[in-house]
Amino acid sequence: MKKAGVEPDVITYSSLISACEKGGQWEKALEVFAGMKKAGVEPDVITYNSLISALISACEKGGQWEKALEVFAGMKKAGVEPDVITYSSLISACEKGGQWEKALEWEKALEVFAGMKKAGVEPDVITYSSLISACEKGGQWEKALEVFAGMKKAGVEPDVITCNVLLNVLWGDRQYANAIFLVEKVFTGDNLPSGCSISGNLSVLDLHGTSPGSAKCLTLVWLSAVEESFNKNQTSRPPDKIKIVTGWGKHSDAYGKSEVKDGVESILDSLSSPFRVPEQNPGILVAPAHEVLRGAGPANGWGPRAARNGQPANEPRMVR
Repeated sequence: MKKAGVEPDVITYSSLISACEKGGQWEKALEVFAGMKKAGVEPDVITYNSLISALISACEKGGQWEKALEVFAGMKKAGVEPDVITYSSLISACEKGGQWEKALEWEKALEVFAGMKKAGVEPDVITYSSLISACEKGGQWEKALEVFAGMKKAGVEPDVITCNVLLNVLWGDRQYANAIFLVEKVFTGDNLPSGCSISGNLSVLDLHGTSPGSAKCLTLVWLSAVEESFNKNQTSRPPDKIKIVTGWGKHSDAYGKSEVKDGVESILDSLSSPFRVPEQNPGILVAPAHEVLRGAGPANGWGPRAARNGQPANEPRMVR
Protein backbone atom coordinates (compact mmCIF):
# COMPACT_ATOMS: atom_id res chain seq x y z
CA MET A 1 0.00 0.00 0.00
CA LYS A 2 2.76 2.40 0.95
CA LYS A 3 4.83 1.31 -2.08
CA ALA A 4 1.92 2.30 -4.28
CA GLY A 5 2.02 5.75 -2.76
CA VAL A 6 -1.27 5.31 -0.90
CA GLU A 7 -1.09 6.72 2.60
CA PRO A 8 -2.93 4.69 5.26
CA ASP A 9 -5.62 6.56 7.17
CA VAL A 10 -7.27 5.98 10.55
CA ILE A 11 -9.55 3.28 9.10
CA THR A 12 -6.55 1.42 7.67
CA TYR A 13 -4.65 1.47 10.94
CA SER A 14 -7.73 0.54 12.99
CA SER A 15 -8.43 -2.41 10.70
CA LEU A 16 -4.81 -3.56 10.96
CA ILE A 17 -4.87 -3.35 14.77
CA SER A 18 -8.16 -5.25 14.78
CA ALA A 19 -6.57 -7.96 12.61
CA CYS A 20 -3.69 -8.22 15.10
CA GLU A 21 -6.21 -8.52 17.92
CA LYS A 22 -8.04 -11.37 16.19
CA GLY A 23 -4.74 -13.11 15.58
CA GLY A 24 -3.61 -12.74 19.18
CA GLN A 25 -0.68 -10.53 18.15
CA TRP A 26 -0.89 -7.87 20.86
CA GLU A 27 2.75 -6.81 20.54
CA LYS A 28 2.32 -6.29 16.79
CA ALA A 29 -0.84 -4.28 17.53
CA LEU A 30 1.20 -1.95 19.75
CA GLU A 31 3.79 -1.60 16.98
CA VAL A 32 1.11 -0.64 14.46
CA PHE A 33 -0.32 1.85 16.93
CA ALA A 34 3.11 3.42 17.49
CA GLY A 35 3.65 3.65 13.72
CA MET A 36 0.26 5.26 13.33
CA LYS A 37 1.09 8.03 15.78
CA LYS A 38 4.53 8.49 14.24
CA ALA A 39 2.86 8.97 10.85
CA GLY A 40 0.71 11.72 12.31
CA VAL A 41 -2.57 9.82 11.94
CA GLU A 42 -4.82 10.52 14.91
CA PRO A 43 -6.43 7.39 16.38
CA ASP A 44 -10.19 7.42 17.05
CA VAL A 45 -12.37 5.49 19.50
CA ILE A 46 -12.42 2.44 17.22
CA THR A 47 -8.63 2.39 17.10
CA TYR A 48 -8.33 2.54 20.88
CA ASN A 49 -11.04 -0.09 21.38
CA SER A 50 -9.26 -2.47 19.02
CA LEU A 51 -5.96 -1.91 20.82
CA ILE A 52 -7.44 -2.51 24.28
CA SER A 53 -9.17 -5.64 22.95
CA ALA A 54 -5.82 -6.85 21.61
CA LEU A 55 -4.34 -6.46 25.07
CA ILE A 56 -7.09 -8.55 26.73
CA SER A 57 -5.65 -11.88 25.60
CA ALA A 58 -2.21 -10.71 26.72
CA CYS A 59 -3.63 -9.99 30.17
CA GLU A 60 -4.12 -13.71 30.84
CA LYS A 61 -0.68 -14.69 29.55
CA GLY A 62 1.59 -11.78 30.28
CA GLY A 63 -0.20 -9.62 32.84
CA GLN A 64 -0.67 -6.71 30.45
CA TRP A 65 -3.74 -5.30 32.20
CA GLU A 66 -1.77 -2.25 33.34
CA LYS A 67 -0.79 -1.55 29.73
CA ALA A 68 -4.48 -1.55 28.82
CA LEU A 69 -5.00 1.10 31.49
CA GLU A 70 -2.11 3.11 30.02
CA VAL A 71 -3.76 3.01 26.59
CA PHE A 72 -7.01 4.17 28.17
CA ALA A 73 -5.24 7.06 29.90
CA GLY A 74 -3.62 8.06 26.59
CA MET A 75 -7.01 7.92 24.92
CA LYS A 76 -8.52 10.37 27.40
CA LYS A 77 -5.45 12.61 27.20
CA ALA A 78 -5.86 12.76 23.42
CA GLY A 79 -9.44 13.95 23.88
CA VAL A 80 -11.03 10.80 22.43
CA GLU A 81 -14.25 10.00 24.29
CA PRO A 82 -14.47 6.35 25.40
CA ASP A 83 -17.73 4.48 24.70
CA VAL A 84 -19.41 1.43 26.26
CA ILE A 85 -17.12 -0.90 24.27
CA THR A 86 -14.05 0.87 25.64
CA TYR A 87 -15.16 0.55 29.24
CA SER A 88 -16.34 -3.04 28.87
CA SER A 89 -13.04 -4.04 27.26
CA LEU A 90 -11.07 -2.26 29.98
CA ILE A 91 -13.02 -4.00 32.76
CA SER A 92 -12.43 -7.30 30.99
CA ALA A 93 -8.69 -6.55 30.85
CA CYS A 94 -8.66 -5.90 34.62
CA GLU A 95 -10.65 -9.10 35.18
CA LYS A 96 -8.08 -11.13 33.31
CA GLY A 97 -5.13 -9.55 35.10
CA GLY A 98 -4.18 -12.80 36.81
CA GLN A 99 -2.68 -11.28 39.97
CA TRP A 100 -5.66 -11.51 42.28
CA GLU A 101 -3.64 -12.04 45.44
CA LYS A 102 -2.79 -8.34 45.24
CA ALA A 103 -6.51 -7.56 45.54
CA LEU A 104 -5.97 -4.84 42.98
CA GLU A 105 -7.52 -5.86 39.68
CA TRP A 106 -11.11 -6.28 40.88
CA GLU A 107 -10.91 -2.95 42.68
CA LYS A 108 -9.54 -1.33 39.54
CA ALA A 109 -12.40 -2.86 37.54
CA LEU A 110 -14.89 -1.26 39.94
CA GLU A 111 -13.06 2.07 39.60
CA VAL A 112 -13.33 1.86 35.82
CA PHE A 113 -17.04 1.09 36.16
CA ALA A 114 -17.56 4.08 38.47
CA GLY A 115 -15.73 6.31 35.97
CA MET A 116 -17.92 4.97 33.19
CA LYS A 117 -21.12 5.94 35.00
CA LYS A 118 -19.66 9.32 35.94
CA ALA A 119 -18.92 9.95 32.27
CA GLY A 120 -22.56 9.24 31.45
CA VAL A 121 -21.82 6.08 29.45
CA GLU A 122 -24.53 3.48 30.04
CA PRO A 123 -23.17 -0.02 30.78
CA ASP A 124 -24.60 -2.97 28.87
CA VAL A 125 -24.87 -6.68 29.67
CA ILE A 126 -21.26 -7.28 28.57
CA THR A 127 -20.04 -4.59 30.96
CA TYR A 128 -21.92 -6.05 33.90
CA SER A 129 -20.90 -9.64 33.11
CA SER A 130 -17.23 -8.61 32.91
CA LEU A 131 -17.49 -6.74 36.21
CA ILE A 132 -19.13 -9.71 37.96
CA SER A 133 -16.39 -11.92 36.54
CA ALA A 134 -13.79 -9.55 38.03
CA CYS A 135 -15.50 -9.90 41.42
CA GLU A 136 -15.47 -13.68 40.98
CA LYS A 137 -11.71 -13.74 40.37
CA GLY A 138 -11.23 -11.61 43.49
CA GLY A 139 -13.49 -13.81 45.63
CA GLN A 140 -15.87 -10.89 46.18
CA TRP A 141 -19.29 -12.57 46.12
CA GLU A 142 -21.04 -9.72 47.97
CA LYS A 143 -19.72 -7.18 45.45
CA ALA A 144 -20.84 -9.50 42.66
CA LEU A 145 -24.39 -9.51 44.05
CA GLU A 146 -24.30 -5.72 44.40
CA VAL A 147 -23.30 -5.39 40.75
CA PHE A 148 -26.06 -7.81 39.75
CA ALA A 149 -28.63 -5.86 41.78
CA GLY A 150 -27.50 -2.64 40.10
CA MET A 151 -27.77 -4.34 36.73
CA LYS A 152 -31.40 -5.28 37.32
CA LYS A 153 -32.19 -1.85 38.75
CA ALA A 154 -30.77 -0.25 35.59
CA GLY A 155 -33.10 -2.41 33.50
CA VAL A 156 -30.29 -4.39 31.88
CA GLU A 157 -31.40 -8.00 31.44
CA PRO A 158 -28.82 -10.63 32.46
CA ASP A 159 -27.90 -13.19 29.82
CA VAL A 160 -26.62 -16.76 30.06
CA ILE A 161 -23.03 -15.57 30.54
CA THR A 162 -24.05 -13.36 33.47
CA CYS A 163 -25.80 -16.33 35.01
CA ASN A 164 -22.82 -18.64 34.61
CA VAL A 165 -20.35 -16.18 36.14
CA LEU A 166 -22.60 -15.22 39.05
CA LEU A 167 -23.37 -18.83 39.98
CA ASN A 168 -19.68 -19.64 39.81
CA VAL A 169 -18.69 -16.91 42.28
CA LEU A 170 -21.53 -17.79 44.68
CA TRP A 171 -20.85 -21.51 44.65
CA GLY A 172 -17.12 -21.02 44.86
CA ASP A 173 -17.56 -18.92 48.01
CA ARG A 174 -20.00 -21.48 49.51
CA GLN A 175 -23.01 -19.20 49.15
CA TYR A 176 -25.21 -22.16 48.28
CA ALA A 177 -28.54 -20.66 49.36
CA ASN A 178 -27.97 -17.54 47.26
CA ALA A 179 -26.92 -19.62 44.25
CA ILE A 180 -29.94 -21.90 44.44
CA PHE A 181 -32.28 -18.95 44.94
CA LEU A 182 -30.96 -17.41 41.73
CA VAL A 183 -31.59 -20.58 39.74
CA GLU A 184 -35.08 -21.09 41.17
CA LYS A 185 -36.31 -17.49 41.05
CA VAL A 186 -34.20 -15.56 38.55
CA PHE A 187 -32.51 -17.81 35.99
CA THR A 188 -35.31 -19.88 34.51
CA GLY A 189 -36.60 -20.95 31.11
CA ASP A 190 -34.44 -19.63 28.30
CA ASN A 191 -32.18 -17.79 30.73
CA LEU A 192 -30.26 -20.86 31.88
CA PRO A 193 -26.48 -20.64 32.16
CA SER A 194 -24.45 -20.84 28.97
CA GLY A 195 -23.89 -24.45 27.90
CA CYS A 196 -26.82 -25.89 29.86
CA SER A 197 -29.98 -27.53 28.51
CA ILE A 198 -32.71 -29.68 29.99
CA SER A 199 -34.80 -32.14 27.99
CA GLY A 200 -38.54 -31.62 27.78
CA ASN A 201 -39.36 -34.46 30.18
CA LEU A 202 -36.50 -33.55 32.56
CA SER A 203 -34.79 -36.90 31.93
CA VAL A 204 -31.52 -35.37 30.64
CA LEU A 205 -29.51 -32.52 32.13
CA ASP A 206 -26.77 -31.36 29.76
CA LEU A 207 -24.03 -29.47 31.61
CA HIS A 208 -21.06 -29.96 29.32
CA GLY A 209 -20.72 -26.25 28.52
CA THR A 210 -21.30 -24.80 31.99
CA SER A 211 -18.88 -23.60 34.64
CA PRO A 212 -18.23 -25.91 37.63
CA GLY A 213 -20.18 -23.71 40.05
CA SER A 214 -23.21 -23.51 37.75
CA ALA A 215 -23.09 -27.26 37.14
CA LYS A 216 -23.20 -28.14 40.84
CA CYS A 217 -26.04 -25.75 41.58
CA LEU A 218 -28.08 -26.76 38.54
CA THR A 219 -27.68 -30.45 39.36
CA LEU A 220 -29.31 -29.98 42.78
CA VAL A 221 -32.15 -27.82 41.48
CA TRP A 222 -32.78 -30.18 38.54
CA LEU A 223 -32.96 -33.24 40.82
CA SER A 224 -35.54 -31.46 42.95
CA ALA A 225 -37.54 -30.57 39.81
CA VAL A 226 -37.39 -34.19 38.61
CA GLU A 227 -38.76 -35.45 41.92
CA GLU A 228 -41.52 -32.84 42.02
CA SER A 229 -42.55 -33.35 38.40
CA PHE A 230 -42.86 -37.13 38.37
CA ASN A 231 -44.26 -37.54 41.88
CA LYS A 232 -46.99 -34.96 41.24
CA ASN A 233 -47.94 -36.42 37.87
CA GLN A 234 -48.54 -40.04 38.79
CA THR A 235 -50.24 -40.77 35.45
CA SER A 236 -47.05 -39.99 33.52
CA ARG A 237 -44.64 -42.90 33.24
CA PRO A 238 -41.11 -41.79 34.09
CA PRO A 239 -38.26 -42.69 31.74
CA ASP A 240 -36.23 -45.83 32.46
CA LYS A 241 -33.04 -43.86 33.02
CA ILE A 242 -32.08 -40.34 33.99
CA LYS A 243 -28.85 -38.85 32.64
CA ILE A 244 -26.49 -36.00 33.43
CA VAL A 245 -24.17 -35.01 30.58
CA THR A 246 -20.94 -33.48 31.86
CA GLY A 247 -18.70 -33.96 28.84
CA TRP A 248 -15.54 -36.02 28.99
CA GLY A 249 -13.04 -33.24 28.82
CA LYS A 250 -11.73 -33.54 25.27
CA HIS A 251 -9.58 -30.46 25.89
CA SER A 252 -8.26 -31.70 29.23
CA ASP A 253 -4.95 -33.43 29.83
CA ALA A 254 -6.57 -36.76 30.70
CA TYR A 255 -9.39 -38.43 28.78
CA GLY A 256 -12.60 -38.50 30.79
CA LYS A 257 -11.53 -35.75 33.19
CA SER A 258 -13.11 -32.32 33.49
CA GLU A 259 -13.76 -29.85 36.30
CA VAL A 260 -17.50 -29.93 35.62
CA LYS A 261 -17.60 -33.73 35.82
CA ASP A 262 -15.50 -33.84 39.01
CA GLY A 263 -17.70 -31.20 40.64
CA VAL A 264 -20.98 -32.92 39.77
CA GLU A 265 -19.65 -36.31 40.89
CA SER A 266 -18.58 -34.86 44.25
CA ILE A 267 -22.08 -33.47 44.84
CA LEU A 268 -23.77 -36.74 43.88
CA ASP A 269 -21.36 -38.85 45.92
CA SER A 270 -21.96 -36.73 49.00
CA LEU A 271 -25.68 -37.54 48.67
CA SER A 272 -25.06 -41.28 48.14
CA SER A 273 -26.80 -41.00 44.80
CA PRO A 274 -27.43 -43.90 42.42
CA PHE A 275 -25.69 -42.12 39.52
CA ARG A 276 -22.77 -43.97 37.95
CA VAL A 277 -20.41 -43.35 35.02
CA PRO A 278 -20.83 -46.07 32.36
CA GLU A 279 -17.60 -47.61 31.07
CA GLN A 280 -18.46 -46.94 27.44
CA ASN A 281 -19.06 -43.20 27.95
CA PRO A 282 -17.09 -41.28 30.61
CA GLY A 283 -18.90 -38.07 29.71
CA ILE A 284 -22.26 -38.93 31.32
CA LEU A 285 -23.69 -40.10 34.63
CA VAL A 286 -26.66 -42.45 34.51
CA ALA A 287 -29.12 -43.71 37.11
CA PRO A 288 -32.31 -45.80 37.02
CA ALA A 289 -35.23 -43.37 37.23
CA HIS A 290 -37.04 -45.32 39.96
CA GLU A 291 -33.97 -45.14 42.22
CA VAL A 292 -33.62 -41.39 41.67
CA LEU A 293 -37.30 -40.77 42.40
CA ARG A 294 -37.26 -43.02 45.43
CA GLY A 295 -34.38 -41.09 46.98
CA ALA A 296 -35.07 -37.59 45.70
CA GLY A 297 -37.45 -36.42 48.39
CA PRO A 298 -36.43 -33.82 50.98
CA ALA A 299 -36.32 -36.46 53.73
CA ASN A 300 -33.56 -38.25 51.84
CA GLY A 301 -31.41 -35.20 51.35
CA TRP A 302 -31.75 -34.62 47.60
CA GLY A 303 -32.15 -31.32 45.87
CA PRO A 304 -31.85 -27.72 47.05
CA ARG A 305 -32.86 -28.51 50.62
CA ALA A 306 -29.73 -30.61 51.08
CA ALA A 307 -27.51 -27.74 49.94
CA ARG A 308 -29.21 -25.37 52.36
CA ASN A 309 -28.31 -27.44 55.41
CA GLY A 310 -26.35 -25.11 57.65
CA GLN A 311 -26.90 -22.20 55.25
CA PRO A 312 -29.06 -19.08 55.75
CA ALA A 313 -32.65 -19.83 54.73
CA ASN A 314 -33.62 -16.25 53.92
CA GLU A 315 -33.70 -15.02 50.36
CA PRO A 316 -30.80 -12.77 49.37
CA ARG A 317 -32.01 -9.19 49.57
CA MET A 318 -29.93 -7.90 46.71
CA VAL A 319 -31.35 -10.16 44.00
CA ARG A 320 -35.08 -9.81 44.58
